[in-house]
Amino acid sequence: MKRNLITFSVAVIFLFLIFLTGNIITIGDKLGEASPLLEWAFYAFISGMVVYYLLWPVIKLWKAPAFPALNVDGACSPTQLKDFAGRLINNCGYITDDLLRTRHQATQRAVLKEIGTETDRLKEFISEEINLRIEGSKELNVSGINSRIKEWAKTVFVVTAVSQNGKMDSLAVIGINLRLISDIVKASGFRPTKPQMIKLYIKVLTTSLITYITSSVLTDAMDFDPTDVVDDVSDAASDSVDVDGLDIGSSLVAKLRKLPLAGVLLESAIEGTINALMTLRIGYVTKAYLMQGPDALSGIKAKRKVKRQAIKESFKAFPSVIADTGAMVGNSVVKVLTFFFRK
Repeated sequence: MKRNLITFSVAVIFLFLIFLTGNIITIGDKLGEASPLLEWAFYAFISGMVVYYLLWPVIKLWKAPAFPALNVDGACSPTQLKDFAGRLINNCGYITDDLLRTRHQATQRAVLKEIGTETDRLKEFISEEINLRIEGSKELNVSGINSRIKEWAKTVFVVTAVSQNGKMDSLAVIGINLRLISDIVKASGFRPTKPQMIKLYIKVLTTSLITYITSSVLTDAMDFDPTDVVDDVSDAASDSVDVDGLDIGSSLVAKLRKLPLAGVLLESAIEGTINALMTLRIGYVTKAYLMQGPDALSGIKAKRKVKRQAIKESFKAFPSVIADTGAMVGNSVVKVLTFFFRK
């Protein structure tokens, strides 16, 4: 059944891409009627966007070195632990500042040399280095994997909430989620295994499909006018009861009729919420792949554990994503609502 679901999802996504390509060609033809230069400029712009937001993140992912797992559970002997620590030190690309990175590597090499073959101290050393990649460090000016996942979730929430176009939302989700995975790989210094990468790509594509379906369903659901119900209730009440307060209700209904923004805000909030949660899930699955290595795909129980943990972490992180996003756009929304109701 799972194979059939994957086949169906790939087929639908393929058809969606064909449909999207047809729309791009149509736009290009219309621009070409005005000027051939505009047509070529449009195609060049689209090609540049595809390369920068879709292809380049994928290329960077595959260029990164694969690593068994970012933990010390599988390394037992001092030799294995020292090799593990050495590979971590040699791959500190997550520190963007060249000077800070050089200093950090020199310090860590000195500490590693001083530790020697003490197993417990080697494990502690490795755990601290991994924690820098997961949680980040102000001293090194590094954003950890956890904060990066939340930042990309905020981006998805805002972009898909503002956009009212299902096709554009799907493209945005694909691009942002690919860059999320690329950013996590950059933060860790290593990429997941090839089978895990393929599963992540499938998750990105299915997420974009869910985005498109969600947008289409919500758009249809928001077509009705809820104030019609209020009108019916107001008319029925006015026939039986003469209350001055009904004038206030009629005035409010009139205001609401001029305020399609309410439905738009609800639709945007739902779309943003679903897409942000899906992005958080992809981020935490990627993190689990890095932390657990090939073991994350070894058996049904391991796969389910990764999924459950990713969902749990997604819901745990979502309130802070909403709080930060609300702080960015909340004042603007309040101003818009005030503007409409003052008319």
